[in-house]
Amino acid sequence: METSTHTRTLSRSTTLSDDDFDDKLDVPPVLLTMISVEGKPVLVEDDENDYKTDLVDAIPFSTIFTSSGKFKSYQRKIFVPGLDVTVAIEQSDRNLTSHFLNPNLYTITLTHGDFTWQVKRRYKHIQHLHQQLVLFRTSLNIPFPTKTHRQRRDNFKNNAVVSKSGKRKGALPRFPNKPEVLISHDRLQNRIKQLEDYLNNLLAINIYRNHPETIQFFELSHLSFIHDLGFKGQEGMVKKRLGNSGEGCKFMGLFTGDCCLRCKHLCNDVLCSTWSDRWFFIKDQCFGYIHPKTGRIGNVILFDQGFEVSSGLRALGLHTGVQISTYTRQLVINCWTRRKCREWIRALKEVAHNQARDFTQYNQRHSFAPVRNSINATWFVDGAGYMSAVADALSNAKEEIFIADWWLSPEIYLKRPALRGDYWRLDKVLQRKSVS
Repeated sequence: METSTHTRTLSRSTTLSDDDFDDKLDVPPVLLTMISVEGKPVLVEDDENDYKTDLVDAIPFSTIFTSSGKFKSYQRKIFVPGLDVTVAIEQSDRNLTSHFLNPNLYTITLTHGDFTWQVKRRYKHIQHLHQQLVLFRTSLNIPFPTKTHRQRRDNFKNNAVVSKSGKRKGALPRFPNKPEVLISHDRLQNRIKQLEDYLNNLLAINIYRNHPETIQFFELSHLSFIHDLGFKGQEGMVKKRLGNSGEGCKFMGLFTGDCCLRCKHLCNDVLCSTWSDRWFFIKDQCFGYIHPKTGRIGNVILFDQGFEVSSGLRALGLHTGVQISTYTRQLVINCWTRRKCREWIRALKEVAHNQARDFTQYNQRHSFAPVRNSINATWFVDGAGYMSAVADALSNAKEEIFIADWWLSPEIYLKRPALRGDYWRLDKVLQRKSVS
């Protein structure tokens, strides 16, 4: 009898009303898609057949040259067509000492086709995303809900809808309003389930999934899901020190010795450094950054045997700075928090010790490349045979041609004698490939 009474009491206490959720991200029952008109998002009604997207295995490598766009654009092509994105909150780290209002740090695992990655967010980060999407929803010219729409919205709460083509149209994203500080430890699993349902339902609606705030929240770019570039590593916005960053300004040589860390911090971080926003990314054999205003790749740096990563006030004069060094480049980035700084260092070292270990470890005869067995090789006696092979390789190129020669003349004839006029002249070969 006492157990039954306790069960009824617990059931009443755990029941949540509609006032505990924010339902402002509702959409009309018609299918909507977003287009850009004069740089502004405009919604148009779709036909049911528009959701019959053919599944593709992967995004082709060539899209890195065609799909770049401003990070604030609503027309960026990020996701693999026809594949859903699923969210699972694996765990949460609770810390009431340093984060009293938002004590829980959630580890969010996302899956999109063959790609799996993790992001760490607090309740305030998810709340900020929700607020930005509510502002976006309010700015759109969506008709007021009719009686039929309100009834359908009530049926959509916490229920996913699957169309005839098998495409999830998305249930209503319901954001839990209760502040995080009021969530007790025994109610934490319920809060995790609420946030997980909210993010899954949010990603099932195209106009919200493709929103720039959503893309940045889940640390995505147009390079994330290109299969030929390897796995999806860590990504995110950072501050990059302009120039080929070495040790920075020493204020006329006064800070060459670490005599004053406070003065070094003031010089490097405040007075004599110029910082710009860059989207930093890590792949299996390289890392680099993208200009968010244009979407173009700024630089790509390969992992090599000179790879080192350092941080800290004594090394850089920055509390949240990270210096990445290779044989070819030194790069200094500044993160928003110390936690993000530790995440970047951990991600870089993990890739260097695993996926890129063939290029960061010592190789025979001090080679930059590891020993490879059972590969094709050709012996060349003179330059004529080598240039002829280069001409054939350029003609067979499908995606990209990489030129590393500093003094190479564009008017050199790759195949001699020139029996076909200037057909095999280097600039003509490149011209044919550029228009093909």
